[in-house]
Amino acid sequence: MNHTRTFDTLYNYERLRKVGFDDEQAKEQTAIIAELVANDLSTKGDVDLIRNDIALIHKDITWIKIIGGIFGSIATLGITAILTVLLR
Repeated sequence: MNHTRTFDTLYNYERLRKVGFDDEQAKEQTAIIAELVANDLSTKGDVDLIRNDIALIHKDITWIKIIGGIFGSIATLGITAILTVLLR
């Protein structure tokens, strides 16, 4: 799924001219905003990709917790068994 961000540069330029920007100011402001929109804003697709990555990481963390819990239980049982034998 490709989500792209669009920016109507002509519309923006005309709005800036209408409120008093001179030609050079309106062109430069429009160029700056167009660059920001193209390079620095996230699209819905970007957010969806990050959301999927977070879900995968969450699954990995869940498995690490499960495995850690199993090893912790085994270690506890082993220590308990050793202490039981030593303290007899």
